[in-house]
Amino acid sequence: MLSYFPARDLDEPASKDYIESRIAAIQQQMSDMEVRLTRSTHDEINGLRAETVLGIEGLRTDTAARIAALDDKIDALDTRLHRQTQLMVGMFIAAPSVAVAIQALLS
Repeated sequence: MLSYFPARDLDEPASKDYIESRIAAIQQQMSDMEVRLTRSTHDEINGLRAETVLGIEGLRTDTAARIAALDDKIDALDTRLHRQTQLMVGMFIAAPSVAVAIQALLS
C-alpha cells in the first residue's frame, strides 16, 4: 500500500525507508520542541518565582517600616497621655487647696 503513496509531487512512489526516515525526523523535531518548551516554561516559572520573592521582600520591608512608624506614634501618644494625666491629677489635688485658699481670703 505504501508503494502507491507519493513521496513528492512527482509520480514516484514513497518507499518504506523514506516514510520511516520522515517519521523519525518529525519525532526528533517534536522531541526538540518539547525540550525547548520545557526549558522556556522553567525559565518563565523561575522568573516569576524571583519576581514574587522580590515582591514579598518589598512588602515585608514596607510593612516593617509602617509598623515602626506606628510604634513611634503610639509612643508619642503614650507620652502625651501620661503628661496630660499628670496634669489632671495635679489639678485635682491642687483645686481643693486653691478653693480653700480663696475661701480663706474672701472670709
